[in-house]
Amino acid sequence: MESHSSDQSAERHPAPIFILGMRPRTGTHFLANLLCQHPDCVKSPIAEDSFLLNANLLARYVTRTNAQWTTVNGTPLPGYDEILRRCIGDGLLSFLRQIQLRRQEERASKFGKQIVVSDVQRRLVTKTPHFDNLELFSQFLPRADLLLLVRDGRAVVESNVRSFASDPEDEMRAWAAAADQLAQFEAETREGAPRYLIVRFEDLHSRTEAEMRRILIFLGLSTEDYNFEAALNLPVVGSSTFKRPPGKVSWLPVRKTPDFDPLARASEWTRATHERFQSLAGKQLVRLGYSQTLENNRAEDL
Repeated sequence: MESHSSDQSAERHPAPIFILGMRPRTGTHFLANLLCQHPDCVKSPIAEDSFLLNANLLARYVTRTNAQWTTVNGTPLPGYDEILRRCIGDGLLSFLRQIQLRRQEERASKFGKQIVVSDVQRRLVTKTPHFDNLELFSQFLPRADLLLLVRDGRAVVESNVRSFASDPEDEMRAWAAAADQLAQFEAETREGAPRYLIVRFEDLHSRTEAEMRRILIFLGLSTEDYNFEAALNLPVVGSSTFKRPPGKVSWLPVRKTPDFDPLARASEWTRATHERFQSLAGKQLVRLGYSQTLENNRAEDL
């Protein structure tokens, strides 16, 4: 297929990095902060891009528009739908870069500093804590790198209950559904399209350096330029453990305390709660490689 101006424009920028978490409270904020300890990465100006959440509407638009073209033309126009999807994705990325540039200019103006290295020339790191429409990722964002973040469902459920007073059974079902989405995505995705890597929250927490080296190599980022010391000493942001004021999740950085253990979220569950989780999501838990015994899910054992 011939090169198109949209492709040429996109290729002037380094490939963005999308982080998709299976559910809220999976740790997307943590992973984004870890990645941005690399000098070639910069966090998106939007807390959660949510690009895929309604991508089914964009897919429907492409299908209907292409059908209309076929009706008017009298015959199908091969490949036009693929090009349209790619151009829409390039437009979404252009939006993020323009917002990023605006923020950088505002900071420079406010603090009287010159822009030395433009943020838009760094790897944009953006995140969303949902797997909705995951199968559409490569259709709209074929050049982007994709990190899929998973976490023990019991910890995710408990964290959502603590943070947002969510209904435990609703959260159990939602986590299981997200695990099923991931399994379907893996089964249907052709090798190399898109480029994706599954990351475990437990490894990020307990084996930070080793896991970040694996991720950086996948992304083609230099491990020599990465600030491992800063990564190992990152403050906690958005944890259900630290709430200020009471009942509200704090998005301010909080220094880790010796007893901070995000892997023990469900340690106080009753037997009945564990059994209910196993009934609703036990199959998915095992499929993702987690032990049904909490103590066996420490990262060194995964």
